[in-house]
Amino acid sequence: SWIMALLTALLLVVSAKEPVIWRASKVVTRAVPAGVGHKGGLSAYFSAPDTVEKAIAVNPGIATAKKLRDLDEKTSMWEGRTAPIPFGPTVSVTSVVTFKITFDPEVPVLEFEAVESTTESTGPAIIRKFIDSILPEVSSRNTITITDDDTMCSDTFLQLELPLPGWLPLPRLQIEKGGPPILEQQLEKDLGQMLDNFMVDYARSCREGAVVGAQTSR
Repeated sequence: SWIMALLTALLLVVSAKEPVIWRASKVVTRAVPAGVGHKGGLSAYFSAPDTVEKAIAVNPGIATAKKLRDLDEKTSMWEGRTAPIPFGPTVSVTSVVTFKITFDPEVPVLEFEAVESTTESTGPAIIRKFIDSILPEVSSRNTITITDDDTMCSDTFLQLELPLPGWLPLPRLQIEKGGPPILEQQLEKDLGQMLDNFMVDYARSCREGAVVGAQTSR
C-alpha cells in the first residue's frame, strides 16, 4: 500500500523543512486469459450490481470497508481501513480512508476517489503524536474501465503532501525526486495485484455460470 511505500522512503523525507508533495500516476492493464469466457463477457461481469463490493474485496490495500451512505443512484461514500502496520511490540498504525465510489454499469466504469484520510494508532501517547505529525495528506483517484478487446484498465493518480520537519540538511530537490519513483512502483504492484484478483474472480464466475454466455470459449 502507499503507507508501506511512504515508510520505505521515510529516510529521504524526514529532513523536509516545508511540506513536500509527491505525485505519481500509473496505468495498469490485464487481458482476459485465453479460453476464459467469451467476447464481451468481461463487460457483462463488470456491469453486475455487486461490482462495487467485488472491487473492494479484490483491493489489496483495503482490509475492511463499510458503506456510509448513498449520494445518488451511481455514487456512494465508503470508509476503508488498512490492516494495522506494526512498529515494534506496542505501536501500530491503521489508515482510515473515506472515499467516494462512482459506478456506471452502462459504460461500464468504476471510479474510486479518496476524500479524507486519517490514522488510528496504538502505543505511548508521545509516539502516537509523532506518527500523526509525519503522516501525509492524501489525494487519489482510480478509474477502472473495460476496453473493446476485453482488457481491464486501471488508471490511477496519487498525491501525498508530507508535513515533515527539517531535522537534517538534505537538499530539497533530492527529497522531491526520491518519492515519486517509489510511489509508482508501489502503484504498479498494488494495481497489478488488484486486477489479477479481478481476473481470478472473473474466471470463477465464468466456471459457475454467473456471467451470461461466459462459458463459451473464445
